[in-house]
Amino acid sequence: MKRKILYFQIISLIIFSVASCSKKAETGYSTKYNVIDNAIVGKNIGTYNNRPLYVNNSDAFILTGDQPVSRLAKEQNLYGTFMLGIIRDGKGKWIHQFDQIISEYRPGRMLWKVSDSLYPGLNIIMEVLPMANTTGMAINVRSEGTRDGDRLIWAFGGAQWKPGQNLAWRWDVTRNTALLKWDFTPGECRNNQIETDGNIFFITVPDSAHENDELFRVAIKCNSDSESGTGEALLWNDPAVFNGSQADSLPVLKGIIIPDDRKTIYWAFEAFNKGSTIDLSKVSDAEIAFTEGVKRTESFENRLKINTPDPYLNAAARASVAAIDGTWHPPVFVHGAMAWSVRFPGWRTIFGGTMYGWHDRVMDEAKFYIDAQVTESDKKEAKADPKTLLTEQHPDSRFYGVGHIDKDQRFYDMQSQFFDQIVEEYRWTDNPVLVKFFRNALELHLLWMRECFDPDGDGVYESYINVWPTDSQWYNGGGTAEETSYAYRGHLAARDMARNEGDKEAEEFHTKMLEKIRKGFFEKLWISSKGHSGSYLEQGGHGRLHENPWLYSIFLPVDAGLTSHLQAIESVYYSEWALENDTMPSGGRKVWTSNWVPHIWSIRELWPGDNYHLALSYYQAGLPEDAWEIFRGSFMYSAFDYGIPGNLGDAKGGIDFGDCIHPFSRTLVSGLFGYNPDYPDKKVTIRPRFPAAWDHASIELPDVRIAFTSGNNKTSYRFELTQGENTELLLPVRCKEIKAVMVNGIRTNYDVLADAGQSIVKINLPEMTKAEVIIKTGKSLPYYNPVSIEGNIGENIRMVAENAQIIEFEDPQDVLENEKIENGILSARLTSNKGYHTVLTRSMAGNAPQLRIFRIKVNDPEGDARIAERFLNEVPEQASWEPIDINPLLNADVRTIYQQKYLSPRPNTVSCRLGSDGYSPWTFWHWKSPLPVIRTDKVADMLDENKRLITPQGVPFEWNPGSENIAFTSMWDNYPAKIDFPVNKKGDAVYFLVCGSTNVMQCQIANAVLRLNYADGNKDSLELVPPVNYWNLSIISSTASSPEQDNRADYTSETDRFCLPAVLPERVQLGENCRAMLLNIKLRKDTELKSITLETLSQEVVVGLMGITLGYRPLSTK
Repeated sequence: MKRKILYFQIISLIIFSVASCSKKAETGYSTKYNVIDNAIVGKNIGTYNNRPLYVNNSDAFILTGDQPVSRLAKEQNLYGTFMLGIIRDGKGKWIHQFDQIISEYRPGRMLWKVSDSLYPGLNIIMEVLPMANTTGMAINVRSEGTRDGDRLIWAFGGAQWKPGQNLAWRWDVTRNTALLKWDFTPGECRNNQIETDGNIFFITVPDSAHENDELFRVAIKCNSDSESGTGEALLWNDPAVFNGSQADSLPVLKGIIIPDDRKTIYWAFEAFNKGSTIDLSKVSDAEIAFTEGVKRTESFENRLKINTPDPYLNAAARASVAAIDGTWHPPVFVHGAMAWSVRFPGWRTIFGGTMYGWHDRVMDEAKFYIDAQVTESDKKEAKADPKTLLTEQHPDSRFYGVGHIDKDQRFYDMQSQFFDQIVEEYRWTDNPVLVKFFRNALELHLLWMRECFDPDGDGVYESYINVWPTDSQWYNGGGTAEETSYAYRGHLAARDMARNEGDKEAEEFHTKMLEKIRKGFFEKLWISSKGHSGSYLEQGGHGRLHENPWLYSIFLPVDAGLTSHLQAIESVYYSEWALENDTMPSGGRKVWTSNWVPHIWSIRELWPGDNYHLALSYYQAGLPEDAWEIFRGSFMYSAFDYGIPGNLGDAKGGIDFGDCIHPFSRTLVSGLFGYNPDYPDKKVTIRPRFPAAWDHASIELPDVRIAFTSGNNKTSYRFELTQGENTELLLPVRCKEIKAVMVNGIRTNYDVLADAGQSIVKINLPEMTKAEVIIKTGKSLPYYNPVSIEGNIGENIRMVAENAQIIEFEDPQDVLENEKIENGILSARLTSNKGYHTVLTRSMAGNAPQLRIFRIKVNDPEGDARIAERFLNEVPEQASWEPIDINPLLNADVRTIYQQKYLSPRPNTVSCRLGSDGYSPWTFWHWKSPLPVIRTDKVADMLDENKRLITPQGVPFEWNPGSENIAFTSMWDNYPAKIDFPVNKKGDAVYFLVCGSTNVMQCQIANAVLRLNYADGNKDSLELVPPVNYWNLSIISSTASSPEQDNRADYTSETDRFCLPAVLPERVQLGENCRAMLLNIKLRKDTELKSITLETLSQEVVVGLMGITLGYRPLSTK
């Protein structure tokens, strides 16, 4: 389901109100940043500090932005801030105050072009980048249009030690938007000491704890003749006045240069922390320092060369190289480039190393973490930790035993994604050095997965805090698609390693494991009538499958190869109709991760990393146009509209966050360009998935080169592999006739396969290193997107394949009956399978086979009307009422619902569960989130003279003034699972006052049921389904510890409105943190209602009944 949205209204970071000048997209919408000559360009954006440049694979960075101010920092040290200005005729102005400022970001470097109406004809260009192989920055300045008497003034200073602060975290503007206005702060120059040896200037910050010692020293060198000295920082704002000042309490280094339009001015700044050896060789020649820095940034440009019709993609791809390099802090890729610049083995933070050919780095990280794998342990049993309210596993649990990576992942399972990414590296390289230490480690990991997450051996694995958005998420022992998919991909790799080493026993074991996993997935998780996986299978209880999956349940089985091609096409459709889709103003769309509410961090996010992975699954399913729409939706927003040029991260993680930039790289290389090597199986598959409108595309990486051109009924490809191998080319064509296929100028054998909306030319090339392929076709056809058809149950529909004849079809969800194909048209009647479905047809477009996809929505208006007729939409004004006395069955005080200890049943498995207080997700213990205080302080005002509770809607209920006011049911042993309430009366409708607990993991499934038992033996029922008609009695509010970890604590959040019914259910606020649901159902006419049964169906909830009231005519039937 799609909605259009202006994202400037959503993300708090987008507070920039300064006008920008950007190229308009075809829609007429202007992005904040444009692309010119591969640079990401902003004009008069007006913000500072919004583009960090990462310094040499460390925590050091240069904080730059759209305004030309640069500051060098590392860890807790701000080494200083650089500013440049002009003085003419005794008046001065800093260039960051000029009225025309163009910023140009290229990977690892920032350039500004500035001019000002006060200085006609004057143009200044300044560029900054990191020095190579040290902690430093280099700057150059060029000018044109200077006049005699003009002077350039520069300043550097404000060195500060900020103990206990990680400045990469603190100065990530996604977390600290105040930085956007920060130019220069004079007070930061306090305690700065400035000196010179006659050639190089130094700024030092003394160590107050050790006399005659310093915390750090910064060396500054300018290659031009400069009248340098110290000025008073308090006078900085007027460059002319500042130039004539002498340092007093706040010294800052300054310099005056006579500009020469024929010469470039260079500066170099190098920082030396306390205890380090001071070697001035790199900083002593500022021009060389800059030149070496340029070579470093050029290495990013050379690592990935890309040319497509989309300049925004080209620029974002180039930026991603610098971003991924910026997260490489040997020996690992850290979690994020700025915020979260810490070591973790997950999340998806390694893929980019493989995609961009940094195989040595991936190897180093693999070795680093595998060396920390537990190989012997006495931790063999599951054990919940009372300290965490039994939500997590105890340090003595099997979770921390053999196979566990005992480094940097704390209580998370980050290693499932870690091993999955090393498996990808194995596929790309088959490096024997990697295999030597990885094979045994993978075996131990798979053993760990089986014993921890598949204790019953059914091949379906529980997920245990194993992906980025699993904060506040848990599965209570239930099997999931996510961990099952990781297990499947892991066993595939283990099987292939065993086969290649001649280990038949291990190969057979892993083959059987793969069969077991597939069997378990399709028998227990796959919903064949809907064509997608469920979210999880309950452990114990009623063993139900929760059928409302999130994105990971969709894209991971596709990525792992668990699903067939058709099943992949079916599965991804779920993300279109069931989840919220936001149409982005700059193009493309973004998909929310789930429909689970209320949102507690991070249950329901709009996450770039997940959208990139979803786009990859669309590419894998053979749906390139949809894939491109999702792919583009994220990078266009984050890199060009979000306010940080070239950023591929997100406010929820930070600039260039690892779990965004690495999935971006994989979707680019393996999805869009279709490069999927499998060297262990001696096969490389290349399956480009370019948008149909493109007439060219090329990419060059260390491992592969791919180039494509198309026009005049001829498509050409050039391929080159660094490591030659048997190669399968799967090349899309859109035509009715293929006239010739040539490889390296020679006609070759080929097959033509059906693909979604087009055909595929399949070519096998043994031991290919280089190949040039030319495909000549008849008249071109368009790409045929899936066709949407909507109809009612029992209606006849016709499926027509434009410019093609349908010859056969597949109806995996049984949505059709009485099917027949006549004259290439499929006609059928719609069955009673209400909902959204997929039918796939095999068609012939001339001599070329194609798959044509039909997305079919089956409506049931008669059934919907029957359901609606069962209930009253409004409380009738003149009805008469008879409250039923249920006082003898009341068993609890609702105010104590979270004061109990819910200890059983809790099967002793390695599982993440709801807290023993019945309220807290596993995160709440970490965040110290308090329990809500439940009060019924509003009840007194609702009681009439007969002590009946009259709801604001006008329905009366008996109310017990004593200590018990509710009849609780639960699958926990604290209360009975069901209670029967005698009625023995006739009526026209019955109203219920229901109150209790639920949680985000019980969304869109019946938590409980009210059964109506009639005296004549007939029955009726009313299911309680969050968030349709049953809500938690209180808000579920966290006190998350990080600023980006937002909390939409209640169902009424407008952000989550998509997930709720069109008409919100009736509620009755009984007091603070205590609401009840007012529900009703019409009764059978003139039939005695013998009793009502309340039964809880979901685990980890408590559902209670506070009142039952019969209603009598006149009743509204609205």
